[in-house]
Amino acid sequence: MTGGIRNVFIWLPIIWEDRWYDSDFLLKMLEFKLDRMATRFEKHGIAVGAERDAKRMRICAVLCRHMMEDNYTFDEESNWKPSYFSKNKTWMRAKSRDAEYLGHLLGRYMLGWWD
Repeated sequence: MTGGIRNVFIWLPIIWEDRWYDSDFLLKMLEFKLDRMATRFEKHGIAVGAERDAKRMRICAVLCRHMMEDNYTFDEESNWKPSYFSKNKTWMRAKSRDAEYLGHLLGRYMLGWWD
């Protein structure tokens, strides 16, 4: 019971900011959950391969963060730099690649994280 109440308080800021109209809010929830799970897997090692699974969770969380930050536009003077006004085909392809890789990792490994 206390774990459930604690979870309400931990998740409250994430849920409070949730909106239905933008994928960033889903990505934020997923990133938050994956980071928390990875930390638990690293600290408690509940299964064989827990360190490997935690690393995969961290990669998924980084992909979520990267997609939320929209750092896909290349500027030759300063390398990668966010640009919110020049969302062109290159930007969309790069973001789609991250989304596909995230989906691939989750689809391939997620069910094994608890077995």
